[in-house]
Amino acid sequence: MASGESTQQVCPYGLHVYDLNTNQQIHYYQLQASDTNKDSFIANIVVDVGGNCSDTHVYASDELGYGLIVYSLDKDFSWRFDHQYFHPDPVAGDYNIGLNYQWSEEGIFAMELTPVQPDGSKTLLFHPLSSYRNFFVSTNILKDQSKAISKNYFHDFSYFPDLGPNFHITTQVIHNGVLYKNLVDQNAIGCWRLDKDYTPANHAIITKEDTSFIYPSDMRITKTGTLWAITDRMPIHLMATLDFKDINFRIFSGDANQLVAGTICDPYLQAPPKPQPSAYQYHRYDPNAEYNKNYYSQSVSPYTTPLKPVKEYD
Repeated sequence: MASGESTQQVCPYGLHVYDLNTNQQIHYYQLQASDTNKDSFIANIVVDVGGNCSDTHVYASDELGYGLIVYSLDKDFSWRFDHQYFHPDPVAGDYNIGLNYQWSEEGIFAMELTPVQPDGSKTLLFHPLSSYRNFFVSTNILKDQSKAISKNYFHDFSYFPDLGPNFHITTQVIHNGVLYKNLVDQNAIGCWRLDKDYTPANHAIITKEDTSFIYPSDMRITKTGTLWAITDRMPIHLMATLDFKDINFRIFSGDANQLVAGTICDPYLQAPPKPQPSAYQYHRYDPNAEYNKNYYSQSVSPYTTPLKPVKEYD
């Protein structure tokens, strides 16, 4: 996270590939000068592995330079997409998380890949931090270098409905047909089941805590279904002063399926959701639609197992 003019890019951006079995670096690629600009700040990457190791692509979000960088391992080459959907929303730069502050420049941040579609592609979901809206694009578009060169791709990108205030998110991950997301304004984790329409009624809060869960900055789910979340009180760290006598950094874990049990996101309330047909493919935003403004169900399922802190740092 960058704050004001405090960030300086000393070294060029690059991708490092390690063999975790040997702890040895096996490949390095330095991004081209045209991949970044003077404001670039890469906040997140997503790795997309296809049918074999060579068919691997990396998608890197340029949060402050407002771009999306694509790297192909097979070509050992990279290219850049620029789109206004990568920019922050000018009305979504006001935050109230323990204190009031403005992050008006925070662009594309949270990213996640959906399951494979019938055409063999995936869908990249992305969310500018200072925005209340999720966007998406097919990986078939991102993998097409000629698209990036031609700049003829504006209408290949799409967006979901704006779900309203208090919808800044830092991370989103998909497990078992459910999208999990960190709701930093609400000190909470929310969810949406991918086979349901993207409407407020189909979103829920699955865990929330206003003391220990301040600013959930990252989240991952293992193949066995364990959800891990990190909180770090970053707004206080950047905008004020941390109380070092208090616990400011926490790691939580919980069973992902139990966290959504009994909510609208529960994949087992009916038959487990299939990757296709999917809400992100067929239920695009209708600007003329009227959506219920009760953005989230505030009733957490009685079956929910709260996240538990597994490690705490002074």
